[in-house]
Amino acid sequence: MPEPPDDHKSGDLVLRSPTSSQTSSTQSVSGTDPSIVRDFLEIAKQEIQIRQQELELQKQEKSDAHEYAKLALTEQASDRKDTRQHRQTARRDKMIVGLCAMLILGTFIVIMLYMGYERIAFEIVKDLGLVAVGAFGGAAYQRVRKTESDKDDGGGS
Repeated sequence: MPEPPDDHKSGDLVLRSPTSSQTSSTQSVSGTDPSIVRDFLEIAKQEIQIRQQELELQKQEKSDAHEYAKLALTEQASDRKDTRQHRQTARRDKMIVGLCAMLILGTFIVIMLYMGYERIAFEIVKDLGLVAVGAFGGAAYQRVRKTESDKDDGGGS
């Protein structure tokens, strides 16, 4: 076997090819084990895949939230429509009951007047007038209080 040239002759740098005794097969030029680099690249690849899955999930969550918001707005609109219809029906029912009560009382007073009980009919009309004044006054007071509380709360519903 030929002898390798001496590295220290005449100060020139001589490159030698490595032999099996000088380096192992698992060492690279930089001194890092290739299996570590492969493991690192595999982990980085897995992290990228996980990150892509997370981004897909975030995109799906945003899409689901948008769909939910659209459905919620649709339901809120139908609920408000139902509420308006209910209030209108309730108001109409109250008006009908009030009208029926007034017709019954009017009929009762006319019958009393016809039968000769003018004094009792007068007292009933007087008491109904006092009740009506109290009811209108209470309704007006409630309306004013509601308006004041709306102004204090910042303007309304």
